[in-house]
Amino acid sequence: QRTHLDTRNCPSGSAFNVVNRGSVPIAQVYLRPSATTGGFEQDRLGGRFLAAGQFVALDPGTGRFDVLVLRQDGVGTVALRQNPCRIGEIALAADGAISVR
Repeated sequence: QRTHLDTRNCPSGSAFNVVNRGSVPIAQVYLRPSATTGGFEQDRLGGRFLAAGQFVALDPGTGRFDVLVLRQDGVGTVALRQNPCRIGEIALAADGAISVR
């Protein structure tokens, strides 16, 4: 469910799903505003893991965000400058690639 409703700038809301479409569990998901040069914020999974086929809904609000997804085996992938108002899903594939829809 999309909760940050701003009908002018973000008509669909800002929530999106991070989906594990691979076989290795996702161990950590981090977000940071794209304009930030520092590190990423807290792990959005809070110590949980996303097994194959599982997802978590995130609602960071409006703006552009960099999304870092780390698998349990240490492989990490970043999706830069994502606008949550324009996407519904960020999925991690078995090969570690990220797709954004």
